Amino acid sequence: LSSGVRVALGGYTSDNWDVKLQGTYLPSHSSKHVDADAVGVFSDTLDPSFFPITAGEQGTEASAHWKLHFGLLDLTLGRETGLTKKFFVHPFIGIRGAWIHERMKGFFRGNLPIDSDYKYTNNVWGIGPRAGMHSSYYFAKNWSFQGGLSGSFILGNFTAKQQLIHGVVNEMADVVIKSTLKDKQQMIRANLDASLGLGWDMWFNRNKNRVYIALMCETSYWFGINQLMDLNLSEVDFGPPARPQSSLVAEKRHGDLAFFGGTLHFQLDF
Repeated sequence: LSSGVRVALGGYTSDNWDVKLQGTYLPSHSSKHVDADAVGVFSDTLDPSFFPITAGEQGTEASAHWKLHFGLLDLTLGRETGLTKKFFVHPFIGIRGAWIHERMKGFFRGNLPIDSDYKYTNNVWGIGPRAGMHSSYYFAKNWSFQGGLSGSFILGNFTAKQQLIHGVVNEMADVVIKSTLKDKQQMIRANLDASLGLGWDMWFNRNKNRVYIALMCETSYWFGINQLMDLNLSEVDFGPPARPQSSLVAEKRHGDLAFFGGTLHFQLDF
């Protein structure tokens, strides 16, 4: 459970078009540590699904800590239109800038005399078009149901980096193996935002100013934004007469990023 902040500043033109600059920042983190009883052949063990070749086939202890810094900057142009006396829509277009930094650190202790420590980072800088629509339905005086749906495309730099440290300990010698993988690409990724909630607003000062308060349920989904890498053992066929040989292959773990939570919105028009 994490909390963030969103701040916006805007204005209206003479023909009721509105321009808004909005910034969003959300930090988050999560940690988990698990143990397995390693006594006996039939005891419980941990089977790694992310980097199995680095720590043996099974393990007894694992830990991970994930940290996120998520920032957005939106510049939009829109206009509210009343379809009926109670139902209003507000379509808008704009530009979205995104900065996303993810980091995951942890370790894995295997049944074999192999210990592994790892660190993954995923950095995204991008900009692209955004469009959407908000709607309001007034079911009572000053009270309304609020909803919104928008989407954007982000073109930018995606940088993924993986660092692994493997320690092999036995009676003969201690061996430490370090490996680093890094990949940087320019890609396009899509994003969808949706919201639903309850709003209250009131005009005052001879209808020149307005106060608006809303409690919204929001979700944001980022497709394929995670580009973390994995190191796997696979067979490579070089063709006859050579036999297939095992080789380490770096592969990307493409994943989505999703948010779900509530927002308390306060707006003052003057």
